Amino acid sequence: MAFTFIYKLICKYDNKLKKNARLFSFIALSVMFVLLLICGFMNRQNPVHTPKPSLPDVSIAIRGAQHLAAGEALSNVEYFSRYPNTHALLFFFTGIGKVLLFITGSVEHLYSVAIVINAVLITLTVLLVMKCSAMLSGTRAAAFSFVLCFFFSPLYLVMPLTYTDTIAMTAMAGTLYFFIRFIRKQKLYNLALSGILCALGTLFKPTVAIFVIAAVIILLLSKHSVLKRVITLLLAFAIVFTGFTIPINNSGLISDELYDTYKYPPQHWVMMSLSGSGGFNNEAASFTTNAGNYEQKQENINNEIIRIVKEKGVFGTVYHLLFTKVAAMWDSGTLGLYSRIQDCQSDNPIQWAITTPLPSSLIAAVSQGIYASILLLSLMGAIKKRKNIIFQTPLLALFGAFVFFMIWE
Repeated sequence: MAFTFIYKLICKYDNKLKKNARLFSFIALSVMFVLLLICGFMNRQNPVHTPKPSLPDVSIAIRGAQHLAAGEALSNVEYFSRYPNTHALLFFFTGIGKVLLFITGSVEHLYSVAIVINAVLITLTVLLVMKCSAMLSGTRAAAFSFVLCFFFSPLYLVMPLTYTDTIAMTAMAGTLYFFIRFIRKQKLYNLALSGILCALGTLFKPTVAIFVIAAVIILLLSKHSVLKRVITLLLAFAIVFTGFTIPINNSGLISDELYDTYKYPPQHWVMMSLSGSGGFNNEAASFTTNAGNYEQKQENINNEIIRIVKEKGVFGTVYHLLFTKVAAMWDSGTLGLYSRIQDCQSDNPIQWAITTPLPSSLIAAVSQGIYASILLLSLMGAIKKRKNIIFQTPLLALFGAFVFFMIWE
C-alpha cells in the first residue's frame, strides 16, 4: 500500500520529474551516497580501522591486501587456498593498497577507502538501475526504482564495505544497461560492453555468468543476425574473463600443494545446500576441511551427498530444496538482515542500528516488505510485458539464478 501511494505520487508529478530529471537524480543519489558513507563509517570497529569479526570475508581480504601491498607475505593462506574465487577481490584491494601506500606511505586506512568505494559502487548501481528503468518504462519507473533502492535497508546496514557482492552488483547493473541499449539501438558495441562488464562481474561472483546464458537464449530466439550477436557477446566475455583469470591463476600466490590440501571442490556447496537450512553450516564446512586432500575431498563429498539423498529420499530431498532451501534463499535476498538482527551480538556490524529508536523488528519488516515488493513487481512486469524481449532477459537470468541456488549453498 505504501509503495502504491508513492507510485501515484510520482505519477502526479511526472511532468516535473521529466523536466528536472537530472537535478532530481543528482539530489536523490547524493543523499543516498552520504547516507551510505555515514552508515559505513558508523560500522567501524576501532581507531586502527580493522574490519569487524562479524564481516570475516571482507576482513580477511583487506588484511591480505594490506600485507601484499606492503610487500609482505600473504596472511591467512589457508582461506585463499580454500576459496580461489576471492582472489580477484584480493588483487583489487591490493591494487588500491599500493596506490594508497604511494600517496600516504601507509596501508593502514585501506578499510576506510573500502567504505568510500563501497558507497560509490552502490550509488552507481542505483543510477544504472534507474537508467534501465527509464529506458524500459519512462521517468516515473526510474523514480520508483530509486525509491525501492533507497529504502532497502541492507544496503546501509549489512554492506558497509566493498565486497564481491558490491562489485558484482555494479557490474550486473552495467551488463543489463548495455544489453538494453543494444536491444533498443541494435549497435554491436553495446553488446560487447555488456559482455565485458559481465565478465568483470563474474571474476568477483561466478553466478553473474548466468546472465550470459540468459542473453544467449534471448538472442537465439530473436532470429536476427543470431550468429554475429552471439559471437560478439561470448567473445567479449571470454577475452576479458580469460585475460584476467590467466594472470591471476599464474600469479604463484597459492602453491599447488596448498590447493591440494585446502581447496574445496564444487561438490562441497551442493552438499552444504542439502544440509541444514541449505545455507552455510559449520558441520558441512568441517566435514570438507577434514576430508583429506582434494581428490579425497571429492570422493568423500560425493559419498556424503549420496548418503544425504538416500536418507531424505526423493520426496524429502525435493521438499528440502523447494521449502527449506528457498527460505534460506529468501534470507539471502535481504543479505541475511533478519538473521543478523535475531542473532545480534555486541560486535555485530549493525549493532548501532539496533540501539536506535527504530525497533529491530521494524527494520527487518521494512526490508522484507521491500524485497517482496520487488519480486512481486518483477512478476507483474513479466506477465504484462511477456512479449517484450527486453523484459525477458533479466527475468530469465533471475530464474536461472533461482534454480542454481536451489542446489548451491
